[in-house]
Amino acid sequence: MGRMRAVTMAAVCVVLVGGCAVRATPSITAVPTASPSTATARAAAGPDCLAPQVLGALGFDRDERARAGQHPDAPDAGPVPGDFVPVLVVECSTGETLSDSAGQWAAVTATRREGDLDALMAALADGVTPSPTVTCAPGGQRSDLWVVDSMGDAIRVAVPGSVCGRLPAVVRSALDGLDGVDTEHYPVHLVAPRETAG
Repeated sequence: MGRMRAVTMAAVCVVLVGGCAVRATPSITAVPTASPSTATARAAAGPDCLAPQVLGALGFDRDERARAGQHPDAPDAGPVPGDFVPVLVVECSTGETLSDSAGQWAAVTATRREGDLDALMAALADGVTPSPTVTCAPGGQRSDLWVVDSMGDAIRVAVPGSVCGRLPAVVRSALDGLDGVDTEHYPVHLVAPRETAG
């Protein structure tokens, strides 16, 4: 996705689905939780909340990922390398819906946050504990994180203690302490088609 630029909800709707409203009603397919990699993460050329691996981690199935369009594969999530210096974080999350003339869509929200990342990086470095292999129940908010350096390179981060995409309280608190500077919403799955007159 590269460096994200600020857009209004109206602009997102025009480009992606046309006139929409946002409501916090998740509708996500259940998928198994995979154990995070303990190898050092590989950098990508910018964060991408619609990469197939990210959408899979957020609970969308193969067909829904395909309908999101062609996006490069994302690296496996892993620990942040010691020589990587992030200046911002991008949170890819579920939990909101968009409505347009086609109906109601489950959306992915990309939120860019800036500020003092020390607390967040400390929480993310607190040992990567493999998540148990479980089947996640549908619904509920899920998150996938990227940290980005000053050159725009991005690391997809393995979050210690995350199960089914739910962030631990210490990570959630560190994220909420940052400044949200940009938010974009992307419709991915049509959950309730609009009825049309016959």
